[in-house]
Amino acid sequence: MHSLAVQIVAFLVLSLALGLVTKAVHPRAPAWSIQSEPLQQGEITSAMVEESYAGDVLWIDARKSEDYFKQHIPGALSINPQDHENQLFDNFEVLQVETRPVVIYCGSYACQASKKIADYLRENTILEPIYVLRGGWPQWVKDGGAVE
Repeated sequence: MHSLAVQIVAFLVLSLALGLVTKAVHPRAPAWSIQSEPLQQGEITSAMVEESYAGDVLWIDARKSEDYFKQHIPGALSINPQDHENQLFDNFEVLQVETRPVVIYCGSYACQASKKIADYLRENTILEPIYVLRGGWPQWVKDGGAVE
């Protein structure tokens, strides 16, 4: 039994070493985390929001309404793919006079809801610039962003 445990540990150590070597030499090795990848066009980080705009942006929450009502970034509007037409109408008065940059976030590191809402707003409003928050709500919370 002792010999089997030693073999398992040796196999795990060898596997880890081979994985690390592969990561170091492979020309297209995957990134260790989403933050190490370059920003896509139209993406922005929470640090960039603070640096570039001193946090003074219009936040739009693209998560489901029930998630928005549980917690959201202070002052954020709720416009999500499930009800975007009604929510755009409900927020029309605010949006028609808005001059701040718009930052949209959704419920996961890689969700598509914020990108869908960004495209929708670009097509149906005169708001600009419009960004998608890299990492969405989870990254905002992880970075210690304010919530209400």
